[in-house]
Amino acid sequence: MPERDEVIDEILERVSEEGVPEEHTDLCESLLVDNYGSLEYSVDELKLRHLDIENFRVIKENSIDFGNERTILFGENEEGKTSSLEAVRFNLLGRQEDQRIKLTGPIRDGKSTLVTTGNWSVDGSDHLIRRTLTNGSGYSETIRLNTDPQDLDDLGWGSPNTQEEVSRAVGLWPIESKQLGRYNTFSLFCLMPGNFKIFLKWQKKSKYLDMLFGINLASVITESSRYRNNELELSEDEKTAAEDLADVESRVSKLQDDIESLQGEQEQVEAKLNDRKSELRRTQDLLGHKDELEDLEAQETEIKRQINKLQDERQEYLSQLRTVEQKINRYQEMDMGEHLHEPSQELQKYMSVPDRCPICTNEVDDDQRRRLLNDGDCPLCRKSVPSERIEVGTERDVEEKIVEREQREEALEEAQEQRQRIQGEIELLESRIDDYETELENVRAQIQQSDEKELLDRKNELQSTVEELNEKATNLQIELNAKRETIEDMQEDRLPELEEVYESRKKKVEKKDSLKTFERVVQNQINREREEIRTNLATTMENLLDIFEEGTLSDAFTVDFDSDGGYDFTIRVRDGDDIPSDRPNENSNEGKLTALLFHTAVLNQLTKHGDTLPLRLFIIDSPYSESPDTRNTPDITNFLQQLPDFLPEFQLILGIADTNMADKDAFSDQYNIVNF
Repeated sequence: MPERDEVIDEILERVSEEGVPEEHTDLCESLLVDNYGSLEYSVDELKLRHLDIENFRVIKENSIDFGNERTILFGENEEGKTSSLEAVRFNLLGRQEDQRIKLTGPIRDGKSTLVTTGNWSVDGSDHLIRRTLTNGSGYSETIRLNTDPQDLDDLGWGSPNTQEEVSRAVGLWPIESKQLGRYNTFSLFCLMPGNFKIFLKWQKKSKYLDMLFGINLASVITESSRYRNNELELSEDEKTAAEDLADVESRVSKLQDDIESLQGEQEQVEAKLNDRKSELRRTQDLLGHKDELEDLEAQETEIKRQINKLQDERQEYLSQLRTVEQKINRYQEMDMGEHLHEPSQELQKYMSVPDRCPICTNEVDDDQRRRLLNDGDCPLCRKSVPSERIEVGTERDVEEKIVEREQREEALEEAQEQRQRIQGEIELLESRIDDYETELENVRAQIQQSDEKELLDRKNELQSTVEELNEKATNLQIELNAKRETIEDMQEDRLPELEEVYESRKKKVEKKDSLKTFERVVQNQINREREEIRTNLATTMENLLDIFEEGTLSDAFTVDFDSDGGYDFTIRVRDGDDIPSDRPNENSNEGKLTALLFHTAVLNQLTKHGDTLPLRLFIIDSPYSESPDTRNTPDITNFLQQLPDFLPEFQLILGIADTNMADKDAFSDQYNIVNF
């Protein structure tokens, strides 16, 4: 790999060639200096020596010695081989939540606590890690760490430790601090059934592999992207600044056009106004010594005033006449009603006699009724009613009626006289109005016949025109002032504000564009550095392909990495379908072999790299899978036998089920067999 300073200089030179301004180049240099550097590991080698397990999944209690560099856990299914391998990962990394790879339900059924105690070799020194997991209302994890134990039980009773303390002690912290997820990073060193390609499917595997191989420019891109998205994020005003500024400038331009149009119209109106005023003055001068027409106009005005006055008086008398006539009509109706009253009284008397006698209850006939009315006989006893009683009542009624009638007749007569007087006044007023109207017609006729009439009409017309033009000129001036004030407000306040926001937006956008160019240049540098790694990986994988002679990869002959610069690849097969690494075959034999090939090549190349992650452990569980795969069995056996030669610096731990596909004697020379 090129030296750090050389890479920085080369990137900055390319950035400048891409047209990034000098002031932005300084920012690019700062991002490089602050974020580009090799990860420093305090540990060179991390391996596992021993592991004690209690209540982990199917395991009640077990103790496994991993002192030999190569170990196979061999036995029947459901005996705890996979659980033991998961316990290794748990002891080192803990139970990680909210990640794509999770450890779920690890505590043995019927138990509430599990314990794993691992003795890890850190550059040859013992490090004890005891990790306890309790499930009460939720999972609770306790870590005990001793970096200088006297024996395997020397874990002390001090305060519990943290995962960061464990990761720092065993040398994993430089990678873990990048927050990629502990289980994600560990999946490179661990192939488990159910998803052999979980590492190959990881979206951040390229960034992770770059770090492992010393390509540490990815953090520069990450920080540059963060700076673009956070520090250079446009405010809501900046997002619309260009549109808002264009809108205000358009409005100002339109207002200026409107003002120009109004000024032209104003000039025309003022020119017409001056012409009409001049003509009006001349007309008034011509009429200055003409008294006859003015006298006639004065007479016309006075006559119209007199007519209006007489019409008002006539209207008042008409109102009085209506009131008097209403009174006369009322008196006349009352007199007519009295003539109808007497027969009605007689009828009432006739009808007031009861139908039956109140003494004997016999019916009262018509003759009895008539005797009361005509002869004065009582209809009950047939005796005469005293005449005094009848006469007194009759005389009183007559006297009252006579008085009332006389009073009404007097009032009626008085009202009729008043009506006659009012009608006379109205006739007089109408006569006077007729006389005045005749006089008005004569005066108007004289005005029409006057030789000054045409001048007078022109004067009146000019006066009206001048008034209209004055009003129009005033309105135009008001509108002009309003538009000028609006422009002034925009130019003094809104426009400078928007120009400032737009300038800020422009600078941010330009800086963003420069950083995008910078990130592209950095990515190109990463791709160039990756190319050497990809070439070495392809060569290693092609060498490994020679092992496969009978199964899925027997006709595979080369490996091509994708052109996008990442670590996805395709295995080329003669006379068959090529095998891309991103094919969704993670649970198939093809997917398992693809992952086994890639992981082995990566770990092989890491041993040739200087400063990298110190973990020297490769776990492979169920390499033959649970489903029969007799076609690939010989190749898998051959590959596992030669694996120690390809990874001589790695501790190998395999979990193999006791089936007809696996012959443990075939591995007895290379591996320590631990029976389950």
